Amino acid sequence: MGPLPLPGVFAVPLAQVNRLERFAMRDVSTSGKMPVVIYRERIVPLLDCSRLLSDAPAPEGEVLASEDICTLIFENEGNYCAFVVNRILDIAVSNDAVDGLVRQRSGVAGNIVIGDRLVTVLDFGSLARVGMPRPVTAA
Repeated sequence: MGPLPLPGVFAVPLAQVNRLERFAMRDVSTSGKMPVVIYRERIVPLLDCSRLLSDAPAPEGEVLASEDICTLIFENEGNYCAFVVNRILDIAVSNDAVDGLVRQRSGVAGNIVIGDRLVTVLDFGSLARVGMPRPVTAA
């Protein structure tokens, strides 16, 4: 059973998105306990936004979904990670500032109102720091 969908609408600044990409489940492998895909000849970790935002640990060896998965590719300092999302609703433009007053958890930059909807704006940089495995150091 996958993660429970989080209520609400989430957004990411377009500057943080390298590409929207869909992967077939047959293309998902694992490296240790981390699900990964090959993207542009690199091994790219799959980070489940629902799990990262709910603080729910992923059961060991769990597959993210049974069908194709929708991802937002994030690049930071030449490294890629793919954030798995339930779906992409739309691309919206807003010149309003993100209100950072209510940030209940790591990975959230704040909120913004688009139309009549409250939208939680994510910060992929901090989400990646939470979701990426830590390097193992030699003793």
